[in-house]
Amino acid sequence: TTCPRKLRYAANPRLYPHRADTDPSSLLSSLADEGRKFELYCRARHYGNGVEIGGGGNSRLLGGSSSSSRSGLEFDAGNVNDAIVDELVEQTRSVLFDGAIATSTRTDSTTATAASAKRTIFEGAIRHKDYYVRADVLQYDPDTNTITLIEIKAKSWDSTKAAKDNPMVGKRGNIKSGFLPYIHDVAFQKMVLHGAYPQCH
Repeated sequence: TTCPRKLRYAANPRLYPHRADTDPSSLLSSLADEGRKFELYCRARHYGNGVEIGGGGNSRLLGGSSSSSRSGLEFDAGNVNDAIVDELVEQTRSVLFDGAIATSTRTDSTTATAASAKRTIFEGAIRHKDYYVRADVLQYDPDTNTITLIEIKAKSWDSTKAAKDNPMVGKRGNIKSGFLPYIHDVAFQKMVLHGAYPQCH
């Protein structure tokens, strides 16, 4: 269950020693789970026709598929099976450029889509040199040869103020510190994406 008091319990473990959820790992696990649920909601609401690379299974073998552990900056190469990574990267490439829709984690089990149709994939695996990322959403438009990288984050702000001001920018024009990790994450993913597919916009 979700409880806003979990933050209070975690911040004051001496005041709430009887609470099992004062364990920081329990709190972090709960927050990561909520973030994952939000990501799945956004996928269904805005990108319902997408294909998940790896079918949700292999991503667990690569250090997890939750957005909190999938960032290339946090990637633990020691836990990676190169054959699985190669398979996921090839599956991503195949879906994006060949219009193949994966029906299993094997790249030889695919069906073709219309050549001009936009393709949307979830958890796309991208590798360039020693860098590897899993993107929340990738959309490829064959007509314009454009890949759109979409990062889904569960971050709240006052939408009435956001209509007037950019919620990521402070009064002095700098990016707010609370948003910097998100900006770094998506910038790293864009760098790897551009390195892997320099022919695309």
